[in-house]
Amino acid sequence: MTTTPLTGPAAEPLSLAEAKAHLRLTSADEDGLLSRLIIAARQHIESHTGLSLIRQQLLCTHDTWPEGESLTLSPYPVISIDALRILNEDGDPTSIPLAHTYLAATPRPARLVLRQGRRWPRLERAAGGIHVHLTAGFGPSAADVPEPLRHAAALLMAHWYEHREPVNPGEAPVPVPLSVDALLAPYRRMALL
Repeated sequence: MTTTPLTGPAAEPLSLAEAKAHLRLTSADEDGLLSRLIIAARQHIESHTGLSLIRQQLLCTHDTWPEGESLTLSPYPVISIDALRILNEDGDPTSIPLAHTYLAATPRPARLVLRQGRRWPRLERAAGGIHVHLTAGFGPSAADVPEPLRHAAALLMAHWYEHREPVNPGEAPVPVPLSVDALLAPYRRMALL
């Protein structure tokens, strides 16, 4: 399964004003850098937790149908399923009625479940033939994001602001602060081996 952004979030978990206040900056000289660091902090948190912080539309692509009746979705939390399509060998899509499925949004990971009496359609394509268009995130604004994740974004953005020198080959990169890892730990999805 791969997940690709279709539309990015309309906001970030941390505003430019909040970032500047956190760093005690008053000048607008580095607003561009701060904006990029805020986006990088969100993306880092999302990739390390499997979460979508701010509402955005994504494409979740699968190669095969599950053996059971539920298709795993990522990232979490999933707000809605917007479309379900399968691609033929030429890449032409065929829509599958969403009424044939329902969203089990509360477990993690969320799942798209086939309704009783329905079957997954036959796939022609060997790879990437199942496209689930979904909306995921805690909500449309920074206020919807859990406060520990917002604080982790602020700490990470500040860390990268203070340590912006490039890493040379053979040198160890400056590690992410342990406080960021501690704030993210409750939100990580652990896999059983």
